[in-house]
Amino acid sequence: MNWTQPSSQGDLKEEVLNLKEQPGSNILVLGSGELVRKLMKHDLVDEFRIMIFPFIWVSGKRLFTDNIKTMSLKHVYTKTLHSGAVELTYPPSKEDNVFHQGSD
Repeated sequence: MNWTQPSSQGDLKEEVLNLKEQPGSNILVLGSGELVRKLMKHDLVDEFRIMIFPFIWVSGKRLFTDNIKTMSLKHVYTKTLHSGAVELTYPPSKEDNVFHQGSD
């Protein structure tokens, strides 16, 4: 699967929908909160896999900001890794979700 970044944000939804129509593996986003927030805005996230690491960081960027959807998530899977990190899997519960407008 070949993908290049769309030329504008308006193309993002169309490009991701096209990718989802193609056979192959899942689309995985690692380390890009900005892209995840844009995908959430267009209701394109099928599943969140959130990793919790056994240390505390006092600063950093938030994945979920004040201007995104309020979402109900349903816990479906937990995996503990050898490092002590925990991977939690949550698909959005589409019935309860409400979008809050805000800037990106």
